[in-house]
Amino acid sequence: MIAYDPDNWAKLIVRFRGSIVSHVVEQAFLGGLIGIIAKIIFDRSSFELASSVHLYLTQTLALVLVFRTQISYERYWNGRLQIARVEANAKKLVLHSSTLCDGDDRHNVEERARILRHLNLMFAVIIQELRSEDDSQTLIEENILQQDEFERLKNCDHRPSVIATWISKTIHEMTRRGAVSEQRFGLLYNCVREIIHAWTEMDAMVKTPLAFPYAQLIKTWMFLYTATLPFVFATLYGWWTPVLSALASVLVYGIDEIGVIIENPFGHEKNDLPLTGIRQMMNRNLMILLNQRDKQDELVEELKSELFEETDGARRKAAEEEDDFDENEFKYVQHRRYIARIFGNVMRFAGKKR
Repeated sequence: MIAYDPDNWAKLIVRFRGSIVSHVVEQAFLGGLIGIIAKIIFDRSSFELASSVHLYLTQTLALVLVFRTQISYERYWNGRLQIARVEANAKKLVLHSSTLCDGDDRHNVEERARILRHLNLMFAVIIQELRSEDDSQTLIEENILQQDEFERLKNCDHRPSVIATWISKTIHEMTRRGAVSEQRFGLLYNCVREIIHAWTEMDAMVKTPLAFPYAQLIKTWMFLYTATLPFVFATLYGWWTPVLSALASVLVYGIDEIGVIIENPFGHEKNDLPLTGIRQMMNRNLMILLNQRDKQDELVEELKSELFEETDGARRKAAEEEDDFDENEFKYVQHRRYIARIFGNVMRFAGKKR
């Protein structure tokens, strides 16, 4: 996703990166070429197309394009809402497990940490499923997927659902040991169910494109409009016809291309949602929630360093997705984190000595 200042209209107009222009270069060239042909035909035969007749094409096409863009933006916004739904229920699950779970023995601490790791894993797998990817090696490198879990997930068609069963099993184990009551079990399980519902809606969105007859009608109508518009311009604007025809093609095809791009907001396009950055932010928030109860526990510190620490590659990938990557700043942040880690270890060692 590209960040921009809506108040700085001058910079917004001239910014090329992430704009729609690069997607409609061929259509603009074709429109200009038809404009040249229309001008030559008009000069030789005085053929012209009445603007009043072409007005009906304009009105119909405008209605179709507005409807198509509205559908795409609804899908884009609904996709963001489902991502927020996953975030909200993940936070609720960690919050409930850290506040409603009785006992601070090793079993309870490990189970709360396992729920957090599996939530992070589920979100990462959901992102891969939405992008039709299967990069388990990256998840292993990030210490959120263990080798035995990798074997169980391998060749699975619905990996998020499998991970949801692992979380549910952990919650059930906490209930069986008496750390969570049956009523509280319902609250925890409802969060898992809501995450699965959100994943199901996003999966259906990705696998259900715009209906073929509607997409075909839009493309055909746009071509008819841009192919006949130069014959209207030729009688009014002379050799400005190719330029105006090219600009008209950019406008018409650009509006349709916007709808195509935002129809699926889960990909790697510059204007898609920064899912990797959203996941890392969610994981940091979940760690904060969990540490409110277990922050003094040395076991949690150990589990945090082993299971939840983000890799440099993951940070780089998130920054590149957000179109805000700077190599020098990235190295500077690395050095600061390294120094902070050393300082924290020294202070922890000094505290143990006392």
